[in-house]
Amino acid sequence: MKFTKNNFFRSVRKTKNNLSRFFVYLNFFNKDKQDIKQNHLDLNRKLVYSLSTKKLPNSEQLRYLGKFLSPKERKIIQICALVLVVNLVFLSVIFFKKHIISSPLSGGTYIEGLVGSPKYINPLYSSNRDVDMDIASLVFSSLFKYNEKGELVGDLVDSWQKSDDGKEYTLVLKQNISWHNGDKLSADDVVFTIQAIKNPKFRSPLRNSFSGLEVEKINENTLRFKLAQSYAPFLGVLTFGILPKNIWEAVIPESATLAELNLKPIGSGPFKFKSLTKNKNGEIKTYLLEVNPDYYNQKPYISEVSFKFFPDSMSAIKALNDNSVDGISYSPFSSRKDLFAKNSLNFHHLNQPQLTAIFFNSKNNEFLADQNIRQALDLAIDRELIVNEVFNGQAREARGPILSDSPAFNPDLKKANYSVSEAEEKISESGFVKISLTDDNLLNKDSEVEGVLVSKFLEKASDYGVEAAGTWLVKKGTKKNPEDKFLVLSLTYPDSADNALVAGKIQEHWQAIGVKVSLKPLLPSQISSELASEKNFEALLFGENIGADPDVYAFWHSSQISEGLNIANYSNQEVDKILENARFSTDDNSRFTDYRRFQELVTNDQGAIFLFSPNYLYLQVKKLRGFNGVSIVEPSDRFSSISNWYLRVNHRFVW
Repeated sequence: MKFTKNNFFRSVRKTKNNLSRFFVYLNFFNKDKQDIKQNHLDLNRKLVYSLSTKKLPNSEQLRYLGKFLSPKERKIIQICALVLVVNLVFLSVIFFKKHIISSPLSGGTYIEGLVGSPKYINPLYSSNRDVDMDIASLVFSSLFKYNEKGELVGDLVDSWQKSDDGKEYTLVLKQNISWHNGDKLSADDVVFTIQAIKNPKFRSPLRNSFSGLEVEKINENTLRFKLAQSYAPFLGVLTFGILPKNIWEAVIPESATLAELNLKPIGSGPFKFKSLTKNKNGEIKTYLLEVNPDYYNQKPYISEVSFKFFPDSMSAIKALNDNSVDGISYSPFSSRKDLFAKNSLNFHHLNQPQLTAIFFNSKNNEFLADQNIRQALDLAIDRELIVNEVFNGQAREARGPILSDSPAFNPDLKKANYSVSEAEEKISESGFVKISLTDDNLLNKDSEVEGVLVSKFLEKASDYGVEAAGTWLVKKGTKKNPEDKFLVLSLTYPDSADNALVAGKIQEHWQAIGVKVSLKPLLPSQISSELASEKNFEALLFGENIGADPDVYAFWHSSQISEGLNIANYSNQEVDKILENARFSTDDNSRFTDYRRFQELVTNDQGAIFLFSPNYLYLQVKKLRGFNGVSIVEPSDRFSSISNWYLRVNHRFVW
C-alpha cells in the first residue's frame, strides 16, 4: 500500500480503536476475576460464620493469633498493650485521688512497748522515771505543755499575763473541764497540787523548783502566781500534771507513795485508766488506757492505748519484730541491725535538747587542768565520723553549751576542728614526748627505753588496765621534779549500747595521738553516786537534758559545783554574773545577747568537749498514721499530738 498522509492517519485510528477494544476486554476480564475473588471471600465468610456466629474471636481462637502475626506485628501489639495498661493505671490513680477521700476513723488499740515498769503514775513523783512520765502525760493535763514542734503552749490555760517586773503571772483556765470521774476541774485543784509539791511531807522531787513561789485563787478559773524574784523560764516550770483536790486531799502526805491512786490514777487528760495486769510476782505486765469521751480538747481517734513492759531494749525490739507491739519508746541507734521488716516501720527522728559532752575532773588527773591538753583532746576527736557511723547521721554536732536550734545560740562560735597534727603540737607544747614500747622491751622491766624505766610503764599500765606495748606520752623528769609522768586517762560513761560505741571511737581517736585510754562503763544504779559531789571520774562522757529554755544556770554556775549539775567543776566569775542576769531578765533580746557572750567564754576556756546532740529514735508501725512530731523536750512529749493519731481509715467516694 502506498504510504500517504491519509493512509497514515487511517492506520492510527484503526490501531486506537483496536487498543480501546483490548482495554475494554481487559477490564471485563479483571472485573470478572475480582468478582470471582469476592465470591470466594463471601463463601469463606459464610463458612467461618457457620462455625462461629460471633464477630469477635473467642479465647480459643485467640490462642492461634500468634501464628498469623509477624515478629514486627507482635512487637507493635505488645507496645500498644503496655501503653494501654500504663494509661489505665495512671487514669485510675488520678480518678481515685480525685473522687476517693480518706479520713481518720475512730477506733482501734495502739500498743506500745516500754522499757521498765510503772510505779508512780502521779505528777508529784513521775518526773524521775520515763515510764511513769509517759503514762502520766496521757492521763493528766498540765497548765502548759510542749507541742509537736517543741513549742510551749497552753493546755489547761486559756490565757495569761505577766507583770512588768516579771514577778507576777495571772493565768485563766479553760472552762467546763472535767476529771475522769465527772467532777469539775477548777483553780482549787491547781492550788492544791502546787501546795502538795511544796509540802516536804509529800517528798516530791519537784519541790526545789517551787521555792519562793506563792499561788492564790482569784476565782474558779483564775490564778495568780507570785515569785520572790523574776524568773524568765517560769512558764516552762508549769508543765507538771494537775491532781484532783477532792480525791487527794483525803490521802495522808506521808503515805502518798503507797496510795492505790498512783497506779489507778484519775486525771483530766485525753485517756483514762481502764485496767492493768500483773504476773505471779506482782510485776505489772500490761497497762490499758481508754479514751476520755469528755476530753476538753480534740478527742483522740484511737480508742485505747495499751502499754507492755520489758526489761531492756532488746526485748522490746523483739516484741516489735514479732508484731506484738505497734511501737517502742526510745530505741538505741545501735539496735537498728536487730530490726526485721524495716519497710513496715516508720523511723521518727525527733530533735531533743540533749547535749552530749566530755567533762573533765582535774582533781583526779592533774594534766586535765592544762588547757593545751584539753584542746589537744578536743582536736583529736572526729565528730563527723561519730555522728555518721554511730548515729547514721541522725545527730547534730555541738559547738558549745547551747544547741544550734535555740534562739540564744551564738552562730559565730567556731566549729570544732579535727586535726591530729594540731593535737600533737598542743601536747608537745606541754612538754610531752612520744615513746614507743615494744613487746621485746617488756621482757626486762628493769631496762630503760629512752631514759625511762620499763617498770614505770608497766606500773601505769596496770593502774589503768591498758596495754603496756605501744605509744606512750611521757613528760620526763627534771632535776627539780625528777619523776617521769605519763599521759593516761580513764573515760567514764553510762553503760548503754550507743554510749559504748561513742566511747570506743573516742578511745581510738585519743590513742591515735598517743594518749593511753581505759574505758569505765557505769551501770544506771552507779551514776548518781559516782557523779555526786565527789565526782569520781577523770573524763566523763555524759548526755545532759538542758531543757527548751537557754537557761543553763544549773549546769555552769559555780554555785552548782557541790550540789548541782555543774559536773565540769567550771568556775568563771563573768559567766556567773551573765547567768544570773539572764535568768532574771524580762527582755528576751537582752537575755539572748548575754547567752551568746556566755558561750564564747565557756568554749574559750575549754570548759568541756562539746560533741553532739543525738535525735530521739521513735519506732512505730506504718499502720499507725497521723504522727507529726518534730521535737521533744522530754521523751513523753512524743505523745503531745496523740489526738491526731489513727489506726483506721474511712474511704468515701465523691463526684
